[in-house]
Amino acid sequence: MTGDDELDNIRLDEDFIRGGKYEPPARTRAAIAKYGSEASSWRQAAPLQPPSAALRRRRAPARAGHSARSQVRPSPIFLLTIALTAVFGALVWNGKIGRPGVFFFVLGGWMVSLCLHEYAHALTGFHGGDHSVAARGYLRLDPRRYQHPFLSFVIPVVFFIVGGIGFPGGAVEIDRSSLRSRPWRSAVSLAGPATNAAFAAICLAPFALPQVGHATIYRHVPFFLALALLAALQLMAVVLNLLPIPGLDGWGVIEPFLADDVAYTARKFATPALFIVMLVLMRVPTINRAIWYVPLHVADATGVPHGFVQAGWTLAKFWSTH
Repeated sequence: MTGDDELDNIRLDEDFIRGGKYEPPARTRAAIAKYGSEASSWRQAAPLQPPSAALRRRRAPARAGHSARSQVRPSPIFLLTIALTAVFGALVWNGKIGRPGVFFFVLGGWMVSLCLHEYAHALTGFHGGDHSVAARGYLRLDPRRYQHPFLSFVIPVVFFIVGGIGFPGGAVEIDRSSLRSRPWRSAVSLAGPATNAAFAAICLAPFALPQVGHATIYRHVPFFLALALLAALQLMAVVLNLLPIPGLDGWGVIEPFLADDVAYTARKFATPALFIVMLVLMRVPTINRAIWYVPLHVADATGVPHGFVQAGWTLAKFWSTH
């Protein structure tokens, strides 16, 4: 192996060592010793010679624009989810399918919003300084790439099916030490709920448009019942996510401004706290009704006919006769 090859391999250590803050990997320390540098990080190791022509040719495919585009191109799974949601939405709009169609339309829309929620975290982290999210595939809207697929998708879908609750998902893994400032760290956490709020606004917009009159709504009432329910799920996700509880985005917003020991201790209780929140939502009716308060009142304020959200949930539960 040539000296150029060794130093080229050192460049791969960037995820592990940032500006000399962390202990360099063994091969980096060996290369620094070999080249006689007393620097604290590989960036200061000398001498870094321009790569040979042969090495440039070997590395050319990795530098091509195709590789960069592949890190941000939407995944086939996400595109398929959108396509299926659109198909079920069209069938419900035209009255070609019954209650199962309403369920799958709302479920598809909910899964799309979960992908967008995590994408917003990753995209904000990328602009804030953590470029590793692209290499991890977080900018591809691919649920298989997420840190906790079970928390990100299985739990929210189960909560939707069992209780009609818009429970927030897990999280992408952001290297917060790479972010430029504490406000950026807060912004990463806030981006997810903000995406849910934007998604809810899109779902509620048809009810507020003068071009969509009551005649249109009641001519396609199953579609608008599903749309009202989907908007309510988004709003509930905003409310739940912004609770200042470890493991939720609301805690992530304030954590950067807390003392380090407080933040570290709270982080250890994140997973138990999430399960306690789940249990309370399922077992304490008073809390469950309180969480529904904001979505229902926002829906009423934006022109959704009274009772549409509840009727949408009743219609979506095609397996139930109640």
